[in-house]
Amino acid sequence: MPPGQLEVSYHPAMPDIQTLYKRILAQLASYLELASDSELLQLRHDKTSDWDVAQHLVHLARVDTSILNVLERDPAESKPLRGGPNPLGRCMLALGFIPRGKGRAPAIANPREPELSDVAPQIERTQQRFVDLEPALPRLEQSGPLAPHFAFGKLNGKQWLRFVDIHHHHHDKIVRDIRNATGHG
Repeated sequence: MPPGQLEVSYHPAMPDIQTLYKRILAQLASYLELASDSELLQLRHDKTSDWDVAQHLVHLARVDTSILNVLERDPAESKPLRGGPNPLGRCMLALGFIPRGKGRAPAIANPREPELSDVAPQIERTQQRFVDLEPALPRLEQSGPLAPHFAFGKLNGKQWLRFVDIHHHHHDKIVRDIRNATGHG
């Protein structure tokens, strides 16, 4: 893609919660497969990303863990929130797209150089927590705002799952571009 050209990949505005859930599980399965190849984990292409593939996977596991902490909360123990996604959040949810290089992850989600042997276990733990989340899907479908996202406003359960799917897709494209740029596509 020529420099400066914006790549937009469209996902339907708001798939049902089961579709989101199944897509997230499939994405995590593909990350687990990727995490089993230490050569691929070490791939880096500085013009594509400051992170290597392992760092992208660890970042995803960290972000997913933070989101799972929100989704797993007992609604009776949470103070009800008012509001919803801000304009940027509504745009992200509607388009199913996060522009590359326009935002920065919070420091807690930034991966340092991970031990390669730690990547797969982090993905496995995240995957298992999503599997364990399945009984809560009906509750999440009906939830009001659960927690604010630092950039996108207050999201309900379904919107948080939509964000996970979009965020995974965002990093999938970066990892794909790293692999292609290094001849491992």
